Amino acid sequence: MTTRKTIVTALLVFVTLSIPLSLYSQSQDFVMNGTVLAKYNGSAASVTIPASVTSIGDFAFSGCSNLTSVTIPSSVTSIGDYAFNGCSSLTGITVDSQNPAYSIVDGILFNKNRTILIRYPEGKQETSYTIPSSVTSIGSLSFSYCSSLTSITIPSSVTSIGDRAFAECTSLTSITIPSSVTSIGDYAFYGTSLTSVTIPSSVISIGDYAFNRNVRIIDSLLSGTTWMGTDGERIAVLIFNRPNFTITSDGETISGRYTLSGNAVILEEKVTGTLAGNTLTLTDGGETISFTKQ
Repeated sequence: MTTRKTIVTALLVFVTLSIPLSLYSQSQDFVMNGTVLAKYNGSAASVTIPASVTSIGDFAFSGCSNLTSVTIPSSVTSIGDYAFNGCSSLTGITVDSQNPAYSIVDGILFNKNRTILIRYPEGKQETSYTIPSSVTSIGSLSFSYCSSLTSITIPSSVTSIGDRAFAECTSLTSITIPSSVTSIGDYAFYGTSLTSVTIPSSVISIGDYAFNRNVRIIDSLLSGTTWMGTDGERIAVLIFNRPNFTITSDGETISGRYTLSGNAVILEEKVTGTLAGNTLTLTDGGETISFTKQ
């Protein structure tokens, strides 16, 4: 019996010593909740996520400023919000080619068929980037805090820009939003260095604080225009300044937000209208007023 215990003990010692110290140390840095990687507490520059992980939780690597590269195994099929935010040194992400949910192009994280751009690493030093034409959606937080980027080209395939997609890209001075885009999320461009941006008429939804307050927003059809209308008795002056409008009549001023989809205009989700060249016809509770562009 003593001899058998000695052999078992020797085998355990051998197996333990056979595990590289770096892997053993790294494994202690993963805080797991079942198969969910809840938090990485290490300080390594390069991290390989264990094959036992199926999900990377919200904020899992958030604030890991030493992290330069991370490898995601084929087992991971979901990645939470803010998972890699604050990783200011992260220059590349690697995904196992057998992963069914995610893919990589030049160290940038996409969904498997590359229609959603999920995360552009904060630490990449390129000053410009052209989003692939396969992308239809720019995900929430996808470029946030990428301080090196000064210009980004969005292809005509993109229809939506997510919440905080470009937030705090402090060097970003140039962006062109194509006419394919229909929605821009909350804080999408907040904290950038943009001074003006043209919103195409295709955009029907702009989130709260999508742009800095000092950004000049140019609407290709309405913003910056003044319209004069009358109902036969009163004269009304309507001014658009994307995404807001003001209408003044008999000394009374009403203001709010408007949306524009094609030639359809909606004021405060109550008053509907139709735009036809230099004529704008608004209908409110059965009353119709025609405005002429000044």
